Amino acid sequence: TLERKAEQPQADAARLLAECVRELKHTFEFLEAAGERLADADKDFKKEQSSVRHEQDRFRSLVDLLSDAFVATDLPGVIVTGNAAAGRLLNLSLRALVGRPLHMFLNGERVEFIQFIKAVPETPEIPERQIQLRPRERHFVKVTARVGIVRDPEGRPSALHWLLRRAESDQPIALPSDGMSTSVLNAPD
Repeated sequence: TLERKAEQPQADAARLLAECVRELKHTFEFLEAAGERLADADKDFKKEQSSVRHEQDRFRSLVDLLSDAFVATDLPGVIVTGNAAAGRLLNLSLRALVGRPLHMFLNGERVEFIQFIKAVPETPEIPERQIQLRPRERHFVKVTARVGIVRDPEGRPSALHWLLRRAESDQPIALPSDGMSTSVLNAPD
């Protein structure tokens, strides 16, 4: 290496300097090529990131079109997102729903519901269950809850998707008709 050559007593300074310049040039070219590869990888990453955002937006617009209430929860049942129908059903803004456990809207069957949530990932078919929900400042409403399991790339359960439909009529959830103002839905949290 250059260090050993430079330590030798008969080392020619001009020759060492030329060799240093060659090695520096080679190192610079290597770093320049690595920088170009990193820039290309960054460009590809940004393109993929944009594609993922686009798919998320498409999914979000599809979920927003559902007339049934939809909420996504983590495995313990804490709401991560929902659609406008879920906000209307539970009488809260979407922003206020996020971070709340779904079981807090139940009529006294919380322990059974939590056990149900724990068992869902082990269930081979799509679980469905009748539950009574208590929207904010409203009377209880019976709904049919259908649960889909979201799995990570390794196949492990990572989240739950809930489709909630009023059980009495099996009709999509409509805007409140009990005379209460819907401005509660848009009130700051």
